[in-house]
Amino acid sequence: MFTDIVKLGKKGQITLPKEIREDEGYREGDEFKLTHMPGGDVLLQKRNGQSPLD
Repeated sequence: MFTDIVKLGKKGQITLPKEIREDEGYREGDEFKLTHMPGGDVLLQKRNGQSPLD
């Protein structure tokens, strides 16, 4: 498990820490599903060739 603090940039972007990108093999252009949870939390999940609504 890895915990870090990230900042929201002026265009609404965040950067995943390098350690996470390397450990998970994330590359530029990879797609993620973002879910806005009750209470304000956000869940980010890597998409693996699923349909856009999955």
